Amino acid sequence: MASEAIEEQVDLLYKHAVADNKEMNNVLFSIEPFNMPFAHSTDSAYPHPSNRQVTPSTPTLFYVNPEDDTYFENALRRLVNAVQTVAVNEGESSWDNLYCPNYALADTPLVQMYGSNVDRLRKIRERVDPDNIMLLTGGFKFV
Repeated sequence: MASEAIEEQVDLLYKHAVADNKEMNNVLFSIEPFNMPFAHSTDSAYPHPSNRQVTPSTPTLFYVNPEDDTYFENALRRLVNAVQTVAVNEGESSWDNLYCPNYALADTPLVQMYGSNVDRLRKIRERVDPDNIMLLTGGFKFV
């Protein structure tokens, strides 16, 4: 069951952090079950099929030392991958699911969020923002 896998992976993450002399305060794992979020959607940047359920999860790690950012970012990736593996094995997810941009890590490739729409979105950005003003802000870049 996914909840048991989450608990097991969080315990493992904590044990590894202690063994690696890293101080961690807390792990928060939020799950947001959206009820038929694409039932009335039209063609958009985020191309999920209307019949596919989406339940984003947001694991958050709280740790003490800012110098441990890379360590805990990697731990977060391992945690997410392990939980996704269980969800796929239980038939609750698939490896080709697109990530919701609101929940994706900063280095997530655009294609993992927008799928086949990336080229179209790049062309739109080039047309409506020829001076690249939007590239000055944070967030994902269509360059």
